Amino acid sequence: MLYKGLPVDSLKHVNYIAVRNYIKSRGWTRIGNGTGTALFRSPSDPDAEVLLPLSKMFSDYSMRIGDLILAVSEIEQIPPVRLMADLLLPPSDILRFSVQATDTSSGTVQFDSGMDLYAGIRTAMLSSARAAEHPEKYFERLKDSDDFVSQCRLGQTEFGSFTATFVCPVEALPEIDVQPDLFADLAHAPTAREPFARKVTRTLMQAVAIVANAIANDTVADLIASTGPVSANLCEALLRMEPVQDGQLTVASSWARVLIPPADTAAYVVIPKEYFGPIAEIATALRPSKEPKDAPFVGKVITLAGQEHDGELSGPVTLYILTDDEPVRARVSLSHDDYMKAYDAHGRMTAVSITGKLKRASRSAEIIDYTDFKLV
Repeated sequence: MLYKGLPVDSLKHVNYIAVRNYIKSRGWTRIGNGTGTALFRSPSDPDAEVLLPLSKMFSDYSMRIGDLILAVSEIEQIPPVRLMADLLLPPSDILRFSVQATDTSSGTVQFDSGMDLYAGIRTAMLSSARAAEHPEKYFERLKDSDDFVSQCRLGQTEFGSFTATFVCPVEALPEIDVQPDLFADLAHAPTAREPFARKVTRTLMQAVAIVANAIANDTVADLIASTGPVSANLCEALLRMEPVQDGQLTVASSWARVLIPPADTAAYVVIPKEYFGPIAEIATALRPSKEPKDAPFVGKVITLAGQEHDGELSGPVTLYILTDDEPVRARVSLSHDDYMKAYDAHGRMTAVSITGKLKRASRSAEIIDYTDFKLV
């Protein structure tokens, strides 16, 4: 059952204290009380007011919450369903990574592109977690931030584009049903420190905005020379999210309702398809150059692209291998005997192992000088 396009079963679970904290954090001012209600006025439109029910005992509670969500979403210019979803979550910063292209209008994306998007998001979060503590141009190891990422959650995708949501819970203040006249001003209460999750989400949004602005303003050289939240790891993460066709990537944030939104941080950043070439250049410039060393890898064969020579198949295959930081797609050119092992492993979906030098580029990887290719 819907009420003005919003599901009633979801509306009835929206906590009015969560709504109150949210609108107060956005600058809405409480101007009056009714019988079990509170009236709030918009900071941007003095004629815009909303009435918040202060008890779930009202028979029309779901409808009144729905009216408030519709009014607030119209003023803030965000989809009502998105605002409702944010209010239903525990206090969290929510990041949305939207790929908009001709093939994503249905809300779907090619499988490989979707996997790359989620892998890119993970790397972006890991690198931002490192940068929040100590900015570097390149992080040799990202795995140290796994504990933080493991506490985050994936949200539902959205239509009109392929949108992946990443939910980062912050240190939540308790939401307790108390008497309306005893409500504390939780959204503007002083805090002793910024929660780590907010540091990470703020760092990510600021870094993405710095990259986009540097490309737009032709100041990439200044970005490369400076020390800040932008790292080669972050740029490489963005490259994994690049739309396959013409389009754009949008990174947007919804800040946790129990904390004041961070100042001087963009709510969303749009990265057009044309920006990904310069992003690759930034990634290469920030990553230190060094010769790769021999190392063992384990993974699976995902593509076979060999050709026949004198009746024997050999040539490139693509492996999905595990590294210390993240899974990587790496291309390797195999001899006939090893190519047949790869063919067998691909058909049986069996893991393989290989020793070689992993040579990385901004958007690709290659294993060179390999030895000891075998089925696991």
